[in-house]
Amino acid sequence: MSDPQTPQNPAGWYHAQGDPPETKRYWDGSQWVGEPQVTGVAAPLGAPGSAPVANLASAGKRIGARLLDNLLLLAILFAVSAAFLLPSMDLDAIFSAIEDGRELPEEALPSTSAALGATAIGALLPFLWELIWHGMAGGTPAKLLFGMRIRRVEDPLGDLGWGAAAKRSLIRLGGLLGAIPLVGLLSYLGWLIITIVSLVFLSSDKNRQTVMDKLASTIVVNK
Repeated sequence: MSDPQTPQNPAGWYHAQGDPPETKRYWDGSQWVGEPQVTGVAAPLGAPGSAPVANLASAGKRIGARLLDNLLLLAILFAVSAAFLLPSMDLDAIFSAIEDGRELPEEALPSTSAALGATAIGALLPFLWELIWHGMAGGTPAKLLFGMRIRRVEDPLGDLGWGAAAKRSLIRLGGLLGAIPLVGLLSYLGWLIITIVSLVFLSSDKNRQTVMDKLASTIVVNK
């Protein structure tokens, strides 16, 4: 006999009578399955224990896109840093000192203000790069090139939004701490741990969510 409290609806997520407000539980078509989930926080993508319903991008595809994005960003960082540093440098004096085996003259090196400007841009640009691309296009250039988009868990077909884009890009702010000796080292170690854990999650997590995906409640799907 069916439970009179259950909805006469096809399989899906519904609020079950008696569960806490603002929660949903999975209905498999004949009975409730699993525990109630809070709506809008990390809504499940499918039935408990089942494969996700979203067309998730493969781990290999995501790793390849990340490597390509990093190479592109590195080239941009080099160009921007050169634009800050070169105008304040005496390249002829530097090349002459190198040829003669002399110590580089201090006055030929970048000015303090130029070096600080290049450092600040180098620390902020990776965060701004990902934030703007994620917020406006739902993915970085390589992700878009490979046919991937970043989506919110609760709305796999909708736009990512600036809030989720900011959360997902937070790891890139670690560069701001790089100039502080001890803090910079801890920041690098934290980034390394997050990267390793994320690689494990890409192959073991049902929804292929990295650490930043889980923080922002996002997934990466094929377009």
